[in-house]
Amino acid sequence: MTPNPVIERRFVFFRSARVILNDALFLALLQKREFHFITALSQNILTVPDSVARKHKKTANISLRPPPEEIIQGFHDTTRNEVRRSFGMKELIITQDDDKFDEAYALYKTFRHEKMLPLTSPSFLRQAMRMSAYWRGELIAVITWYDVVPVMRIQHIFSKIATTSEERKLIGLATRRLIYEICAYGSRARREFLDMASVNFHNPTKAGITKFKLSFGGEIVDEYIYTYRSPLIRFIRRLL
Repeated sequence: MTPNPVIERRFVFFRSARVILNDALFLALLQKREFHFITALSQNILTVPDSVARKHKKTANISLRPPPEEIIQGFHDTTRNEVRRSFGMKELIITQDDDKFDEAYALYKTFRHEKMLPLTSPSFLRQAMRMSAYWRGELIAVITWYDVVPVMRIQHIFSKIATTSEERKLIGLATRRLIYEICAYGSRARREFLDMASVNFHNPTKAGITKFKLSFGGEIVDEYIYTYRSPLIRFIRRLL
C-alpha cells in the first residue's frame, strides 16, 4: 500500500491538504486553489506567494540506495549491534501492514496520552504504512511511514510504556529493528532516502528521540514546512 502524496481532510466545507516531499505537486495545488489550507514538507527553498508561510527545521536522511547489508554498516555501533542481535531473537516478530490496526491504534493512543502529545485520527494513521514489533505475541513497538515514491518519511514512532529497565531495553532494540526493516523495504523498493521526520538540537525534551534518530547515521539536511491559508481562512483567523 502506497499512500497518496496528498493527505486530504475535510472540516465541514473546508478542505485541507498535506503534501509530503513533492515540491511540484505542492506548487501545482497552490495554482489550482482547490484547498483552503495546505501544508507541505520540502527539503528545498521554494519560490512561493506571500500568502505562504515558511518554517525551517533540520532532519536526517538515511540513504536507501545501498543494499540492506550496507545500510546497516552506516548505523552507529550500538544500534548496529542491537539490530544484528535482534535477528537471533526468535520471540521477536516483525510484521508489515498486518491486520491488527486497531491494536496498533490503541497502543498509539496510550503512548500519546502518556507523553501528553496530541492525537491524530485513525484515518490519518491508516494513510501511512506500518511496521510492527511483537514480543511473545504482545505488540511492543510500531513505526508508521509514508512511501511517497521516490522517497519515504517517518510519520509516527510509538511503543508500549516500559515499566522496567529490561523492558525499556527490549523496546529500544525492537524499535531500532523496525527502522532497519523500513530501510530494507525502501532499499528493495529502490527508494532514494528515508526522512527521519526532523531532528531537534535545541529542545532538551527532544534530546532522547533526537539521539535515537541520529543513531542511524543519516545525513543532516534542511527541511521546510510551507503553510498556505486561503483568503477566507486568513479572514476567519483575524476575526478570532
